[in-house]
Amino acid sequence: MKELKSFLASIHGQSDVQVATEIGGLELTERLSSAQFQRLLADLPGDRSREALLVLADISAFHDPPPSEIPPMEIPDLGSQRKIMLLAAQYVRKTQHDLPNFYATRVTTTFRREVSSNRPIRLVTTYSEMEIYRDGHELRKLRPGSQTAGLTTSGEFGPVLGTVILDSARGNLTWSHWEEGDTGAQAVFRYAVRAKELHYVVQDKARAYRGEIAIDADSGTISRIVLHADPGLPKALAVADFAVEYGLVELGGKNYICPLKGIAHSTDWQLRWLNDVVFKDYHLFRPEMRILPGFEEVQ
Repeated sequence: MKELKSFLASIHGQSDVQVATEIGGLELTERLSSAQFQRLLADLPGDRSREALLVLADISAFHDPPPSEIPPMEIPDLGSQRKIMLLAAQYVRKTQHDLPNFYATRVTTTFRREVSSNRPIRLVTTYSEMEIYRDGHELRKLRPGSQTAGLTTSGEFGPVLGTVILDSARGNLTWSHWEEGDTGAQAVFRYAVRAKELHYVVQDKARAYRGEIAIDADSGTISRIVLHADPGLPKALAVADFAVEYGLVELGGKNYICPLKGIAHSTDWQLRWLNDVVFKDYHLFRPEMRILPGFEEVQ
């Protein structure tokens, strides 16, 4: 990340379009954290350069963090690792049971680039939908004019967590590293799922996949999940990657862990797509009652 900071400092004073073009030619080999992204974003000259940095950060989300952001903690023994995964499984069951009925706004920003082109990936559209969570089920209401392109996702409010926990328990689950999280140390596990019963569906067909999951070691809270579809996808789709970040959301005076950001990255034989998804404006469903004047009490 020092190199990125130095690079952005070196192009200070250039126009928004020039800075966007420079950033569009970069590729990170380490993950750019949300906190680092926000700090760098504040120094950019305009919308085009901010969009370019967003693309750069989103694609980097599938990489490991810089070594400087990995705390020098001892690797937990197998017993401790099993305890962390048990806590995560309990957390998933509790989350799906305890989440209240609510709605939120899901804002998707879509970028696209022709595979054969040397041009940077470009903004296509931004649209919003209402995401409703009621009685443990998700419902998405598209607003007029909304468009869907590239890899689209669903199940961020619980089902995808259950899928990853269930499938990773059957697959090759291994320790990866520690990370610093908002609530403390995060235990990161990697997995490769090649069992017969798969639940990651791409183009209406279950696919083998691999990825990682970041878990709060003390509570079992899941802060991040990553899924990569394995090679063997149809020729029409070469890459199908998906990541979700979770964090605290206040609903009715209580804190819940809900999705804050999603990233869907895909490539077919002709186009490269990136969908950046932000979940915001969470609200509880509240029953409302009004007493109307002009009515007499019935004896």
